[in-house]
Amino acid sequence: MKKNDCSGLTLRSLCFSYSTSTSSCIHGISLNIVPQEVFVLAGESGSGKTTLLRLIAGFESPTQGSIVFNNKTFYDSQTNIPVEKRNLGYLAQETALFPHLTVIQNVEFGLSYLKARDRRKEALRLLSLVRMEPYADRYPHQISGGQVQRCALVRMLAPKPDILLLDEPFGNLDNQLKHDLLLELRTLLHTLHVTTICVTHDSEEIFLLGDRAAIIKNGRLEQCDTIDTLFSKPRTRYVARYLGKENIFIPRKLSSGNSYSTPFGIIHNMPLSCTAREEYLVRPHHIRLTAINNTTYQKKVAHIQSKDGHDERTDLGRILSIRFAGFYYAIRFESLNPIYRGAHFEVFCTHYDAMLKPGVLIRVRLISKNVLHKIYRY
Repeated sequence: MKKNDCSGLTLRSLCFSYSTSTSSCIHGISLNIVPQEVFVLAGESGSGKTTLLRLIAGFESPTQGSIVFNNKTFYDSQTNIPVEKRNLGYLAQETALFPHLTVIQNVEFGLSYLKARDRRKEALRLLSLVRMEPYADRYPHQISGGQVQRCALVRMLAPKPDILLLDEPFGNLDNQLKHDLLLELRTLLHTLHVTTICVTHDSEEIFLLGDRAAIIKNGRLEQCDTIDTLFSKPRTRYVARYLGKENIFIPRKLSSGNSYSTPFGIIHNMPLSCTAREEYLVRPHHIRLTAINNTTYQKKVAHIQSKDGHDERTDLGRILSIRFAGFYYAIRFESLNPIYRGAHFEVFCTHYDAMLKPGVLIRVRLISKNVLHKIYRY
């Protein structure tokens, strides 16, 4: 890429505040969305993600910063391209199909650049991509909610927008239908090579749809990365919790050598930072539990220190609850490590173990010390 090349969509130091507010709701966000990728803007309700999408669309104007797409400036201090000249498709949760038009007529509405005799052929081709061709002559009230969304999506794609903007368009669908539609949509968008930005507060949509995602909190960018990196290597506690269950703790350095006490036993020969802002993350599927009997427990308690002088109880715990969660069992336990005593953690087990039940004493282990990941509290 050339030095001054702005291929894709580039947001530079965007700020925005509503005229009725004295404080900003978007604070200096910078992003680069590469051509043809499916990019997700995610965050809790009120985080600013939809406002950011509206700034890209041109429905609102930033108070500071710039928006550039493929070297064409949409907005800066001297330029503000109107919505209708940005060649964007915008699909919101409330689909706006024309109720008096059939499915195919709704799609043909977006094909005005074609001659009349070619519109139906192209509309049928687009409908076939989302398996809606058999319903071409039905009206919106005669098809299901998922089919309405498919039709609305195709109508947005019909004019061949440079960027497709999706503002939580699947929020009204049931979980299984949404899951299936998201998988279909990802395949379709990559087939058509459409640069797409999708807003959501649902972590499942991030995993099913996105190539990369930006996590927004209180109008600020927390982290932008590939989906797997956001999950396995989040930078902050907020990102870690947003994308899945987490176990967060602060390791305690032991007096002897480069060793640390954790709720999962002693970690040897691995320098772990312990500053005021740092803590460590372990995902539930990286922990293993083994039931132990009371005799073994009493022996460990009776011999508090092992041969190397470390406390023998650092890897002990007691199961509090077991919950079946569909694809796994979620096991919550309390640590019996004196440093973390009373702290609760969670483990995911894919197979049921009759030895593990509430009240049972357990030994806790990490599958590898390399699963520990440092994050920042704020």
